[in-house]
Amino acid sequence: MHPRELFTDVRTEVVAHNDYHGAPAEVVSNSRLSVFRRNPQEYFQRFITKEIEDEEKKDCLVFGQVFHEAVLEPKSKITRDNAMEETLGVFRVCGMPLREPDIETKHEKIWFQDLPEPGIVRSSTTWGELSKDRTWLLSPDRSVAERAGYCAFADLIKEGDHFRTIREEYLSSSGSRVGAEWKAFKASVPASMALYKPKEWFNLVAMRRELRAHPLARQILFGEANENRHTEFTIRGVDRETGIRVQTKLDFCQKFDDGVLVVDLKSSRDASPSCWRRQAEKDGLHVQAAFQIGLASLLFDMDVEFRFCVVQKDAPYRVEVYEMQEEFIEIGVEDYLRDIRKFAACNASGIWQPAKYGEVQMLETPSYRMLDRQLAWRSPDGALGFSDDGYTEE
Repeated sequence: MHPRELFTDVRTEVVAHNDYHGAPAEVVSNSRLSVFRRNPQEYFQRFITKEIEDEEKKDCLVFGQVFHEAVLEPKSKITRDNAMEETLGVFRVCGMPLREPDIETKHEKIWFQDLPEPGIVRSSTTWGELSKDRTWLLSPDRSVAERAGYCAFADLIKEGDHFRTIREEYLSSSGSRVGAEWKAFKASVPASMALYKPKEWFNLVAMRRELRAHPLARQILFGEANENRHTEFTIRGVDRETGIRVQTKLDFCQKFDDGVLVVDLKSSRDASPSCWRRQAEKDGLHVQAAFQIGLASLLFDMDVEFRFCVVQKDAPYRVEVYEMQEEFIEIGVEDYLRDIRKFAACNASGIWQPAKYGEVQMLETPSYRMLDRQLAWRSPDGALGFSDDGYTEE
């Protein structure tokens, strides 16, 4: 079965973040379906009775939300006018471009950079404080000042829909959040906002930098904006078999003449292929792929190519782009049907319990322990050994 056969009544809507994640409990997204797959009772307590705090409020998911906004927000070109304003100064040792500087003074040279790493490169003998309340994410090493540089992202805003930057004057010399000014600032910011110190931005900015440096990720995520490119794009529809309402949010989609590219942006502790082969199965990413391919292909009435763009959260901030085999997506369709049918049954009966709830569960002997038992024997002196043919008769 093709994923498009799973759904009907598909449409796109402009939905605020809180409205999307605050949808009624009977509306299913892929992330909600993964909670149900793990344990129907967890779904019941999280989304129906709300006894369990919604995971959207956890720090790791708040970081993911901020990261998505910082990467997927509209881009601006680095210019002489905006290079030094509304940016974050990120100090990194780097080479100087092999061309004449855009600005040259007695003590410094400055180059404006475009893709793959938009910003500015600065070679200076006097690394002072940055202007307009801007601070370094890492302090410059004056011993390498003449060959050092920094990249300041003019398109990375410090104030977003989901985050605020804590100003230096609200922090103590040790970086602690203390004092009346901090308390007043915190009280002025909605509880749903993430608050970051300037230095806490470093990993996020570094992740974004490596996404820009990766040729395929850059082509996918950082091309010129146009009417065919959409980010944080919500699609809603109805499961054809059960009538359950469904929704998904595409991180990124690009419409071409012959099809649509859908990209899911992931941050991870390990972006390597060996890890992600296991991660795809563990996290049900094949179900997510089927879910989003089905809804997008119906909405656009075109074939859909699906990719995962993964960036590591810590140095060296490895970036990989993954595609799933068709067979894996077909299994995702089968697993989705199994899960949505169980969800419909729980929703209809009001009984939200895992399979075989209330029954004695059998703990099977691991196969490797059975093999050990068959092969093991005791020598006359009591030592453990093995026979040449795999067993020893008493």
